[in-house]
This record gives sequence, structure tokens and C-alpha cells, in this order.
Amino acid sequence: SNPIYLTPWGGLMSQSGWDYTAQRYHFQAKVQLNGSLSFNDIIRTTVLQGLPVVLGLRDNGGRYFPAFAGGGHFLIAVGGNSGGVPVVDSSLYKITFLPLDEFNYLWTGETIIITPA
Repeated sequence: SNPIYLTPWGGLMSQSGWDYTAQRYHFQAKVQLNGSLSFNDIIRTTVLQGLPVVLGLRDNGGRYFPAFAGGGHFLIAVGGNSGGVPVVDSSLYKITFLPLDEFNYLWTGETIIITPA
């Protein structure tokens, strides 16, 4: 049987879950950690290439979105400029835009770009 990559109670259980899930739908996932992509790289990817970028967020200080403490949350950047990024969010916060200061505080440096295989 396959490893448990995603669960209803814990969400993403392993970074391997991105590629495993993407492949099941004939896509590939490029996971980059530790800020391999810069803020400007994210903007270029969304605006110039038209590719959404999954962002890993965490708010351990409870400054903006306390529910994002601990395990964090993922949302999707779909554009942006020097002021921040428009996003698609599945959380109860229903975030639609992250101003640059919030982005800088929340972003873990993790990005995932999913493209056709």
C-alpha cells in the first residue's frame, strides 16, 4: 500500500505528498524549501509565466492568523507586485491578499510549483 501522505486530521504528512498527489493527476510538483525562490521569483512565476505558486505559511506569534501556528497552512499565490500577493485560500480566514509585510512575516520559505507532467 502507499504511504499516508495526506490525512483528514493532519493534512500534508510528508513533503513527498506533493509529488505523489500531483503525479496521480498527471502533474509534477517542484518543492523548494528555505527560500530557494525569492519574493520576486514568486511574482515572476505567477505574473509572467501564469503559474500559481503554493506558499507555506506559519504564524507562531499569532500576529495575523493564529490558526496558522504550529503546523502552518498552505495557500496559493496567483499574482503580485511590490505591494503584496493576491492569494487563494481554503482556510476559514478566506484571505484574498497578503500585503508585503504580512507575507514576509508569515512565509516559511517553502514554495511548490505544480505543472503538467
